[in-house]
Amino acid sequence: MSATPTLERPEPTAETDTLPTTADACPTCDGALVDGQGLVACTDCDWTGLYE
Repeated sequence: MSATPTLERPEPTAETDTLPTTADACPTCDGALVDGQGLVACTDCDWTGLYE
């Protein structure tokens, strides 16, 4: 039987980019952001990060 995946928010590390929760543009390209429960992704480039 396979393990059930967890749906916990990852903890930020020194290698993880974080943004303030008021951010509404990608820090790399100023593109639109998609918020998936605190995990943030840019719709225009490959940037991903977490809200603080």
